[in-house]
Order: sequence, then structure tokens, then C-alpha cells
Amino acid sequence: MDRQDLMLEDWEWETLAGAKVLLKPFDILTQDLSSQYYPSISKVLPSIRLLQEYLTEIHNHEFNDVLLMMCSSLNLNLKEQCQDGQDSGEHHSFSGISSDDIVPFTTTAFLS
Repeated sequence: MDRQDLMLEDWEWETLAGAKVLLKPFDILTQDLSSQYYPSISKVLPSIRLLQEYLTEIHNHEFNDVLLMMCSSLNLNLKEQCQDGQDSGEHHSFSGISSDDIVPFTTTAFLS
């Protein structure tokens, strides 16, 4: 049985490979935060900031339209989630926090 309609096209393979690259930092940070019994806000907030920086940096890479939309949607969702926290009276500041001191990798490490 030869089902050519089930075969992925080149752009679909490219999208899957790009999604793996795009989502890798989310996996790393999720595993890191999940390994703690009670993840502290002092680790969560810089992690969110790292993800936002990463999504901004990686958006400049050559992705197809589907991956660009995915990247934009992820970034927008993170911004909205942070904004919701501020609207509810929670105020967080990233000033003086070095993401390199908090998390043992940088956004450029995600790109390799």
C-alpha cells in the first residue's frame, strides 16, 4: 500500500525541524524548574525573560512563515502572561538581574 498523501513535503519537514529548535529552550527551562520541589519566583521570572530574549533573537533567523507565526505567538503569549501578572497587582522588576547569573546558559546557547 503506497499512500503518497501521507508523505510529508519538504516544507513540512523544515517546519518540524524548526519547531524542535524553537521549542528546545522551553523544554530545558521546564525540566529545570520541574526538578525543584518549589520553583521560586526569583528563578521563574528570569527564565521568562530569557525565553523572551531568545524568541526575539531567533525571530531574525530564516524560518518559514509557519515558524515565524509560531515564534511571534509564543512571544506575544509570554508578554501577555507577564502583563496579566502586573495588572493583578503583582509587580516584578528585572533590573539588576543578570540572566547569566541565574540560569547556567544564555540565549545564544539555544541557537546552536
